[in-house]
Amino acid sequence: MNKTRVFSFAFALLSIPALLGTVAAPEAAAAHGASADAVAATAPAAVLTAANELQGYFTPESPDVPAKLTVPKKAPKVAIADTSETTGTALVLLDSLAVKKQKSDRKYDRVKKFGVAWLDVGGRGCDTRNEVLARDLTEVKAKGCQVLSGKLSDPYLGAKLDFARGDETSSLVQVDHIVSLRNAWQTGAQKLSQAQRESLANDPLNLRAVNGASATIKDGRNAADWLPENTAYRCEYVAQQVSVKATYDLWVTKAEKAAMKKVLSKCAKEPAQSSPFTPKLKESSSSDSQTTKAPATTAPAPEPAPAPVPEPAPEVVPEPEPVAPEPAPEPAVTGVNPGGFCSTPGVVGTAANGRSYTCGGNGPDANGKYHWNK
Repeated sequence: MNKTRVFSFAFALLSIPALLGTVAAPEAAAAHGASADAVAATAPAAVLTAANELQGYFTPESPDVPAKLTVPKKAPKVAIADTSETTGTALVLLDSLAVKKQKSDRKYDRVKKFGVAWLDVGGRGCDTRNEVLARDLTEVKAKGCQVLSGKLSDPYLGAKLDFARGDETSSLVQVDHIVSLRNAWQTGAQKLSQAQRESLANDPLNLRAVNGASATIKDGRNAADWLPENTAYRCEYVAQQVSVKATYDLWVTKAEKAAMKKVLSKCAKEPAQSSPFTPKLKESSSSDSQTTKAPATTAPAPEPAPAPVPEPAPEVVPEPEPVAPEPAPEPAVTGVNPGGFCSTPGVVGTAANGRSYTCGGNGPDANGKYHWNK
């Protein structure tokens, strides 16, 4: 980094409090009980200003693609051993989460505790950042695995953004953790294994391509302190947070749960979502093993009866073959989560942004699970 860029970066960091004055004050108010709605209501101007000042820089939690790909030592592993598939509504699932106080983040370390970013989880020679960009962007142009350009419908601001890979432009679109790794560390991830934490950091359920400035401002805040400016996305955003916390056995604070319930009460039917890392359940064969055949018994053969004199059989006119009814059309699926778990390969669904996705469009993953793909 040359002297000019060092100076620019230092100036940007020093200028953030002033540039985000319309955000910082409400955030401070939120910390003392003010609603997160009031915080987000003043965000757009500050977000755009911050985007200009922070151009060319990534956050420690959401860095650029790595210089060298690293394959994790263990396969993706969610917190619950038998199944972490979350079904039903997010509002009902929220009530299953434990409510506790937030722990200290003193020992939080992104690389040591959650793995090098970004890992090549599938062992396909592609890092998580590029996989998410390819999933969330449209009009994607790529060179092999690396996404070079595309268009983003940013869910946090509800704005259209152009993405172009480059030293000064890549960080304008970042891959954000829906439940930040710092917040996860403070709400239960400390008791997870290293493999589980690395899975959480690279789980498609917990990742979304967004504008870089919003990701920077959000930082490690939970739903009580920060919500997307785009109100149309809040239901899905909170539903994803609830689903991630349920999948990885994380808890919520009292204020966080109240904020989540306030959002979800306006969309009570918002579905919970499942991680593609959820282990595939094995069908039980216990009922087969318990089934025994009764011993065969031999009955004495009856005396043969005298053969009757056959009468001529009447001519039988065969009835026409029944015509099978036309199969009912496959029902359309709406509100799908791109990259999320699905059960019926070939079914076409529509996401909240209006784009079409096919269940299992790219075939099953390493665990035999299907996902919504373009």
